[in-house]
Amino acid sequence: MNKCNIENGTPVARKTSLDLLDSFVASGRSTFTTAEASRALDLSRQATVNLLGRLVADGLVERVSRGHYAIRPIGRLGTAAAADETALAVGAAFSHRQHRMAYRSALAHHGLTLHPTRAIQVACATQVRISKLSGRSLRVVKESPELVEVGSTDAGHGARVSDIERGMLDAARRTDLIGGLDVTAEALGLCASDLDSETLRGHARRIGATPALRRLASIARLRGLVALADEMLLGTVIPHTPIPADPQEPSPPEWTDSAAGVVWSSTALDVARR
Repeated sequence: MNKCNIENGTPVARKTSLDLLDSFVASGRSTFTTAEASRALDLSRQATVNLLGRLVADGLVERVSRGHYAIRPIGRLGTAAAADETALAVGAAFSHRQHRMAYRSALAHHGLTLHPTRAIQVACATQVRISKLSGRSLRVVKESPELVEVGSTDAGHGARVSDIERGMLDAARRTDLIGGLDVTAEALGLCASDLDSETLRGHARRIGATPALRRLASIARLRGLVALADEMLLGTVIPHTPIPADPQEPSPPEWTDSAAGVVWSSTALDVARR
């Protein structure tokens, strides 16, 4: 390997660059780090950075975050990797960390949002000092390693994502992170036939999200999904003191769902019934 030619951007450098990408793709990789490329090329870090910079300029790879790159899928050259495939960008930056795409990003991954989602949300077991992925805003929610793993499933490209049941529990727990109670209600309507109530109850026990489970059951009842609501609450003890349907909605209560122990304001009722 002629390192001088590679570092000077000659045709040899271009062939070496393409060979590098071919080797990653052949091994099933769609993301890689600067360190991995440096070892594969047997080049200094700076020479590798220069070479990767040319690949970025050519539109063959995307610098997702510092030191993390994604190989652009064929047919998507010239567009940001995260624009069409959030998992690709998340996998590039988080595949070596315990993580999962979560909250609104998880709902979007499963096709449960009716409107585009610009920001990327990731639950991670470690502190991460990254604020953008592929030019999109990134919000990292720190969770304990045990909580990160509950309901975590493969999203492709080295990324993990909340399964539908964990995604719905998180949506009912943190309406502030997913865009409001209306997003939770919409998502439930879209995934009701796919929800596994036993898995939902199991996740709720493991992450301490029984209140969120009760909220989901109450939304299901309001939307006419009575059987699903009953399955969700099977074996759940309902306390005497009700909880608000939306933790972010301080309006006075209008109706109490005694079966779930959830109190609803008029505003929240309107949202849930849409």
